[in-house]
Amino acid sequence: MTTKTIHLLILQGFLICFCLTGSAQEGEQHSGEGHHHKHNLNVLLAHVHILNGEEDGRIRGIQRPSWMVAYNYSFNEKWAIGLHGDIILETFFVEKSGAEELLEREYPISLVGAGTFKPIEHLGIILGGGMEFDKSEAFGLVRFGLEPNLMLSSRIELILNLSYDIKVDAYDNWNLGFGIAYGLGGS
Repeated sequence: MTTKTIHLLILQGFLICFCLTGSAQEGEQHSGEGHHHKHNLNVLLAHVHILNGEEDGRIRGIQRPSWMVAYNYSFNEKWAIGLHGDIILETFFVEKSGAEELLEREYPISLVGAGTFKPIEHLGIILGGGMEFDKSEAFGLVRFGLEPNLMLSSRIELILNLSYDIKVDAYDNWNLGFGIAYGLGGS
């Protein structure tokens, strides 16, 4: 099974769950019970797609597994700010932007300060900036993305993260992550 097939299956599963539980959530929210929490902890299993990766002597898109974790503080139901981190779980080579030079990245870790805006219920728009580090070199990065969610209970959500990272003077990648968010604090 290819990585593309796995990504499509995860996305389809999430969308089916989202559609099936949408009407149940609507009735629950009209009863006056809110699910806004001041603090959220997220853990996601993800795949990163590196656009200029090197594999078998060729430059092409490559995929690597990663973990994503995030803490978000919500000011209200529309706005949150947080610290997001991820680690790519393998070493890889990538062609550096604007050069034919190859960079070796060993288990790079990204730390991103991010803001989230929820224009509608169950969808966050993410914009942030930070750094990617490994043992040899660090790069600034800009991240933007979408994060649909599905409430499972008053504290637990399933989340899907689709984000794009621009690594300044390095390389770009996009992420697809699926995980759980846990809400703490009052609504």
